[in-house]
Amino acid sequence: MLPIQSGSDDVLRAMGRRYGRGEVEALLTALRQAAPEMVVSTDVIYGFPGGRDEDFQASLKLASRFDYANFNEYEPRPGTPPASVDAGTLDLRRRTVAEFLRHQGSQLQGLT
Repeated sequence: MLPIQSGSDDVLRAMGRRYGRGEVEALLTALRQAAPEMVVSTDVIYGFPGGRDEDFQASLKLASRFDYANFNEYEPRPGTPPASVDAGTLDLRRRTVAEFLRHQGSQLQGLT
């Protein structure tokens, strides 16, 4: 499990993560070279406040490099920004994630 949270450097920075997309890609490449038979999964959050369509697409693109991906919709918690993505955009992203998971062959229970 390599929980990337996002494929967008802008969103990762906003989340306070200390890594970027390039580091995730390098680590994934190193894991695949060290153990080609290894199954690597990830967790992705979508709907983070301020996240644009480009950021969401970057997350899907990076998640597609993993064997399995679990997607979770952003939920504000104490100390985190309030949700700000409009309902229509979230609905479209939910449908896009469901299609991604169907294509990946995952169980849809990972979609929350």
